[in-house]
Amino acid sequence: MLQIRIRTCDSRKKTAIRLTQRDMLEEAYHEFRDGDLPEIFLGPHGKPYFEGTSSLHFNFSDSYPYIVLAISDAPVGIDLQERTKNQDVCLRMARRFFPAKEAELVAGSDDPVLLFHRLWTIREAYVKYTGDGLFVSPMNAFAADLENRLVYSVSDHRILAAFQELTPPDPSFCLTLCHHA
Repeated sequence: MLQIRIRTCDSRKKTAIRLTQRDMLEEAYHEFRDGDLPEIFLGPHGKPYFEGTSSLHFNFSDSYPYIVLAISDAPVGIDLQERTKNQDVCLRMARRFFPAKEAELVAGSDDPVLLFHRLWTIREAYVKYTGDGLFVSPMNAFAADLENRLVYSVSDHRILAAFQELTPPDPSFCLTLCHHA
């Protein structure tokens, strides 16, 4: 069971975003469970979870004006990013955060901005899936196999997760879901 929900939020304020997220989660939760929405806790690196409910997992991403929710019976991570138009920034970030092979792939691409954001949303979805957060493990310690839709360890080529590139709510965004391989 997996469900993806997308909603718009007219405000950039954290309070409005959190209220919209809670409404989305409550609606989705009641499609799978009876009773009240359980209390939500945060893991050590900020991943939200339901206390005492190991069979239902969720994750949010927001990029103005959109909020995305993934809810599943297995751990998930989701990321939505609006693509910047600044190619220099994308190339600099790829060199800093991606393994050398991926950074070279971005630099040599016909559309480096699009490829950078595809790879970046895979990374963010992966660290949200694991609950590690963006800066816990080096972002260049893992890479994406775009053809097979897998995330793997750069050091030993072990498969870490699978991902799906989803249709974003707007073509100027990238949207990726990460889950167990």
